[in-house]
Amino acid sequence: MGLGMRRAVGTTVAAQFQHDNTEVVASVNFQRNSKQKGDDGDDGVPVQPRLIVRAIHAKWQAQLEKWADYRSLFGLIAFITVFLGVLYAQRGATIAYSVHSTIASVVLPGSDTLQSTDDVYGWLQNLLQNVWKDPNCGDGICEAPFEFAAFSRFGCKADCGRLSDIQNLTSGQVDIYWDFSHQASSLPASELMQQASWNLCPQDIQYNADCYDDPDNKFASISGSLTKFMPDLPDGDWSLVLKKDIFQKTRGAVRDTAKLSQAAFWFKVYVAAAAAAAEQARELQLLNTALGFMNRSMIDALPAVWAEADVNQAYRDAFDAQQMLNASCLCPNMTSLLTGTIGYTDSATYLASKCTGVTSMGLRTYDADGNATITFTSTPTVQDCADATANLTAHRASYNATLIKYLVVQRLGNLRDTGKYGVRYSVQDTLRSFLSKKYPELVSGIFVDPKGADAHVAAAATVSALANLYVESDLYLVAGAPAHLALYRRRLNQDPNLTFGDWATRTNARINEIKQQQDSVAAVSISGPDGITATVGQVVAAFQAAGASTAWLPAAPAVGPPLSVADYNLATWDGNTTAYLSCNLDIRGPEYLGMCTDMPVTCASQTNDIAPYSCARVGDNSTVPGTIRNSTYSQLAAIQSLTQKQADAIAALDAATSDRLNAISVATQQGIINLYQALAVWKMARRDRAVSNKIAKLAGSPCSYEPAAVQFSLNNSNSMEDNTARDRTLGMNNRVLAGLMLHTWRSQDEQCAHSRFSQIQSTCAGQQDISPYGVDSVFKLGSINFNPDLYDPNGAMMTQIYNCSALTNPTYDIIEPATKLKVNAQPYCAELFNPRNTPYAFWHLPLANLPDGYQVFFDINLSQVGAQTWLSWVQEGLLLDDRTRGLTARLVTYNAELKVFADIQVAFDFQAGGSIQVSNRIYTLSLELYDPTSADLARPPCSLLLVSNRIYTLSLELYDPTSANLARYAFEVLLAGCIVLLNLIELARFAQAARYSWRGRIDKGLGQYLSSIGVWLRLANNVLLLVGLGLWWTFVNSHAKQFNMDLRYPVYENLQPQAFFLKLAGNGAGLASAWEAITRLEAAISVLNVYYAINGICILLLIARLLRAMDFQPRLGVVTKALALAAPDLLHFFLVAGSVFLCYCMMGFLIFGNSLPWFATFPTSINTCFEMLLGEFADVNRDLRSLGGLQSVAGILFFWSFELLVFLILLNFLLAIIVDAFGEVKEQQKEQTGIHVELWRLLSDRWRWLLGRWRGTYMDVRHMDSIMQQWAGISEEEEARQQQKQQQAAGEIGGQERVVQVMGEDVQAVMGEDVDQATLTRILLAVMGEDLDQETLTRILLAVMGEDLDQETLTRILLAVMAAEPGRGEAGLDEQAAQQLAALKPAGAREGDVGKAQAAAAFIMRRFGKSAAKAAAETLQQLGAGGRELEEERDKLAAALERLAGVQRELAEAQRNLMSGQKQLAEQQTHLVGLVTARSDAAVPVLPSGQD
Repeated sequence: MGLGMRRAVGTTVAAQFQHDNTEVVASVNFQRNSKQKGDDGDDGVPVQPRLIVRAIHAKWQAQLEKWADYRSLFGLIAFITVFLGVLYAQRGATIAYSVHSTIASVVLPGSDTLQSTDDVYGWLQNLLQNVWKDPNCGDGICEAPFEFAAFSRFGCKADCGRLSDIQNLTSGQVDIYWDFSHQASSLPASELMQQASWNLCPQDIQYNADCYDDPDNKFASISGSLTKFMPDLPDGDWSLVLKKDIFQKTRGAVRDTAKLSQAAFWFKVYVAAAAAAAEQARELQLLNTALGFMNRSMIDALPAVWAEADVNQAYRDAFDAQQMLNASCLCPNMTSLLTGTIGYTDSATYLASKCTGVTSMGLRTYDADGNATITFTSTPTVQDCADATANLTAHRASYNATLIKYLVVQRLGNLRDTGKYGVRYSVQDTLRSFLSKKYPELVSGIFVDPKGADAHVAAAATVSALANLYVESDLYLVAGAPAHLALYRRRLNQDPNLTFGDWATRTNARINEIKQQQDSVAAVSISGPDGITATVGQVVAAFQAAGASTAWLPAAPAVGPPLSVADYNLATWDGNTTAYLSCNLDIRGPEYLGMCTDMPVTCASQTNDIAPYSCARVGDNSTVPGTIRNSTYSQLAAIQSLTQKQADAIAALDAATSDRLNAISVATQQGIINLYQALAVWKMARRDRAVSNKIAKLAGSPCSYEPAAVQFSLNNSNSMEDNTARDRTLGMNNRVLAGLMLHTWRSQDEQCAHSRFSQIQSTCAGQQDISPYGVDSVFKLGSINFNPDLYDPNGAMMTQIYNCSALTNPTYDIIEPATKLKVNAQPYCAELFNPRNTPYAFWHLPLANLPDGYQVFFDINLSQVGAQTWLSWVQEGLLLDDRTRGLTARLVTYNAELKVFADIQVAFDFQAGGSIQVSNRIYTLSLELYDPTSADLARPPCSLLLVSNRIYTLSLELYDPTSANLARYAFEVLLAGCIVLLNLIELARFAQAARYSWRGRIDKGLGQYLSSIGVWLRLANNVLLLVGLGLWWTFVNSHAKQFNMDLRYPVYENLQPQAFFLKLAGNGAGLASAWEAITRLEAAISVLNVYYAINGICILLLIARLLRAMDFQPRLGVVTKALALAAPDLLHFFLVAGSVFLCYCMMGFLIFGNSLPWFATFPTSINTCFEMLLGEFADVNRDLRSLGGLQSVAGILFFWSFELLVFLILLNFLLAIIVDAFGEVKEQQKEQTGIHVELWRLLSDRWRWLLGRWRGTYMDVRHMDSIMQQWAGISEEEEARQQQKQQQAAGEIGGQERVVQVMGEDVQAVMGEDVDQATLTRILLAVMGEDLDQETLTRILLAVMGEDLDQETLTRILLAVMAAEPGRGEAGLDEQAAQQLAALKPAGAREGDVGKAQAAAAFIMRRFGKSAAKAAAETLQQLGAGGRELEEERDKLAAALERLAGVQRELAEAQRNLMSGQKQLAEQQTHLVGLVTARSDAAVPVLPSGQD
């Protein structure tokens, strides 16, 4: 450190010297007298000890400054290390690039320039093929849910097994009935049959979206029926699709086979029970009828017997019965004939009650005319009694036959199909016939499929087996019913003694037996396949409650508890061969609309000319009186009135019918036909004509062209994954989120500016267009996407899909500007249809932060084939056309293994020149930094004291608490603290400089503070670091923590639509949500990019600070010094080289810009030339040589001249300038100490300091510094002047490492204030030239130091300094103490100074070793070296100053145009020579006493 002596003492010469490669600036005072007053006053301090202390203090300060410089350097290096380490950990560039490179290899096009939209579509197709891939079946991995268990022809059995093994599937069947017979004048039935087809297709199921059968099912005959079983239908929404059944010739249903089987089971039970009940009812009827006969006397029962159809005896009436009864009473031997016929009363008792009061018997005789005459006799003759006996005997036989008929013949029949068995089978046949017509699907399950004979296994048993069981019951199923067997014919006739009473007894037994069987069967429990258990009686009751009978059955769902038969029909549709006569009449035949009503009168024709019709009222079936001859029928007007009424109901009659009416009227008036004939002819003609017209019209008008879709749902409570997203990846692990979003924008066609060539093309691209465009290729004939199933000449299907009525205010009937015609008639609104009534394909949907345009979204749930189908639809819909101006494709991916998101954008810019320029942007970032639920971690750390607590918290709350994350978080906290601390330190420096300015310390004030480049460098760096810190925590809190993105968004209503592919779901809510997530990700990327850009600037500033911090060490600062030395030359070089370089860039742009991409734009030309300057010129040279004509010659000249002039000459000039400056600086620094030596000394000094502190010999450095400054007599003002001189010396620009300053305050005062110290130093060195260089000047000003100063001598020096302090004396010292101090201290030292001096000397020796002793010894040696050498040096200095004055005069003459201040400087320098010469004669150095 330079220390200046005061002007009152003499001339001060500041010099720089080197010893042990360490700079020490010492001050030497040459006194004229042996004793003078001290510096800045008469302090009486001896000069020699104070100078020695100043030399030691200077040495110490220099070493402390060196140590401080190294501390600053290594502190800055440590901060840079932490800073770069944190950035490295935050960026994760290696991981990010691995993701980036993978994505780039898949996504980016092969060229930056495309030639047509086909190239863009090709790129899209390649991307979709690489990303939208379906799983591979057979790899052993079931990639659920899109690789699923097998059902029907779908799924992957090899990887996932069968779906029926893991889920409850629905076993379904499709029952179809058809008859394609049609009106002969219309389409042939065979053609209708061939074009019709059907299929079962899923609408929304978890697995595939393809129809069950491939291809569609066709019909093999004109009429018929079929049942197709589908045993494994998964849950979801389905539809049975009928295609091209344009006249509704088919009907049928989709049914649940299991439920159908369950319903068939209960229907089978009921049919069997109903048949059994009918059989038993018939038997009970017969038995009760026979029992009624048997419970009466034969004579009483004869009228009922005679009433039987098979007993047809003429003239059998009550008289005959009474006659036989009277004969029994009056005639002998007739009583025995009545034995056994009296029922439960014997004959005697019966006759006793009947014969009371009988006195005569009637006789009936007949005359020739057949007239009967009845007479009565009280004494019948023998013949009369014989006739009565014969008659009674005959009637007894007839009576017996009648009972046998009821008990055997009609009851048992042939035991197979007659009798009561016939009733059973009749009921079965009747119900089967009913089911065949009404519910044919049940017939097979009831009558065909069951084959079992064991009625106890109800599910497999046939109806006959069940009916037999329900008739016989378990009581008599095997052995037979005994009462039933007792009534067989042979058993009734084999015993002649059996009376009718016995027969009655057996009959009653059988009746009771049947009732017992019925009760037993009704209690039989049956378990159905649906798990329901019910008795036969409950089954019958449930069916009967629904209205079932022996001839009619209800629908399955109508059967209530306890059965509650489920509806097995999943979906049904109606149709028949004549359905075309009534379908869609509001469109096809509105004149036939109406409802038929029943007429109040019904008439039947009869073969009677007078009364051809017999009419009756419907209400009471009463006959309408009169005939056609009656007045009510006789008038033709009545016929015409009826005709008019009927015509109003039909709507109208054609002219032919009217003519027919006129002809009938004329014929009637002329008497050719009568009125009833006219009526018949008229009605027939009218009916036939109307029917023929209706059939002819409707037979040629299809009901509908649209495929009929009968929808139904299946739900077996299987677990389903809603909104599951397919796995689409870029590469192996980068999963695509949501899908691929295309955004395109286009321009309107406008008239081009006026040109001579407007006839070639008059339209040009104008303003941006957002009107709908394109065409739905499904309705585009000739397109591969054209769907003939949706083709409808009337446009009904098209308008149903593109439904304008769903819009708020649809626009119709607009005037087309080009043709001036009215277009878009209803229902083709202008919002959905173009003027040619074809639906648009693309519409503008405004999205926030997205330029106006059109969006197409490829959902990740599209299958591999589906993605290509959508691409084909987009391409044929003309997404890209000649008005397209740009297309952007966006993808977002996430790598779960690396936790890295990627935002990919590929932009296609359609140039006006015809090419398509491709650009891309791929950004990767990690958003899983900290736990988003932890607010503590999300806040920026405010204190380094919380680091340990935060690390502990992090270990508990981070998603991925790895050691790397812990370390990164700890260093982030440390870095944040360091940045805040650096800004606080800089703020404190600013405040300190402001305080110095307030105190008037200009050397340390704000002006001095702000004038330093280093200060501004630190300020800019610290502010940017603070801004970067804020950006990072903004990114963490507002973006990384808040970001969330779903795997999939429902953008479109249907991913497998028939048409209208881009129909948005939820009015575009899904697309808006997907875009919002993308914009949030891009916003996070933008913040992170700004963060890294600012940190990049910070790194540059840190490099500048690092170079500046290294400047104190000669060998470390060689780069900056070399650049500073070469700066003027570099400036001039760049002016020349830059001009030449830019000329070449412009030359390439002008000559080759129209042919080569390397020079297409001026910035591109600059970049190409710079690459050529770096040696990358092979491709450019090849393209230049490939040019034809004069351009080829120009290319050769351009290339070779550029390489020779710029590459070989100018570039080598640049290298020469830099190398020359480096060599010069290196030569000046060749004797400097290396950093390893200095660090070793500094570390050794630090080690000694630590040892001293440990041993207790430590002295505070600041306290020691204040003491030494006091002893050396250094005041605050002098220290400030010394620091200012150092700063000026450090800022000298001579290209040297440090310029020696030879300057005394007196000399400066003589020369005036216009010449500062730095200028004076340069002047002195320039004047000395070769006679006196810097090293010689140093030797002149300072003597060579010695090494003979030990600690004891240093102690005495310090004591001498302390003794010379003002106010000191010998008071208080006794003689003994004075004697003890005599050897150690000079006179004037006080008691206690010895200890201080010894402690200070020991401290200095420990801290600096011999270097401080050397500095003190050098000062002492210099003081005793004598005056002769100094005299000689001053003479040389005077001669040098004289030469300096001459040089100044010559410079003044040579530079007349310089400032007037230069003349004043020459005069002051002349004045300086005279003053130095005068003072040199008088100045004689006075040496201390005792010195030679």
